[in-house]
Amino acid sequence: MPGWISLQEYSQKYNVSISILKRWIKNCEVEHIFKEGRYLLSDKPPSSYGEENSLRELKFLYQKLLKEKEFELKTMEEQVEDLKSLVAFLEKERQDIEKILKEALPALFLP
Repeated sequence: MPGWISLQEYSQKYNVSISILKRWIKNCEVEHIFKEGRYLLSDKPPSSYGEENSLRELKFLYQKLLKEKEFELKTMEEQVEDLKSLVAFLEKERQDIEKILKEALPALFLP
């Protein structure tokens, strides 16, 4: 099919990674068609070729890192809440044991 090339060919010809091409397809940032179970791209350089492409990639990587850090923060906040609950439970257990010991062995505890 003239004018259309595979992702692999496009990647090699214009030095763009396959993952970036897939993202462009997903975001409709590059002219493409889907034929016989494969994506084909128009055989022309991307409009954002060069510096703009680098900025887009940096933005994507920054957003990905930010999402990962937000997930880590949420996980840590949940862990802190779990630990607070555990401390409260253990403190109550300690108080209960101390009360039982005071009643059973009052001589061990000075007033």
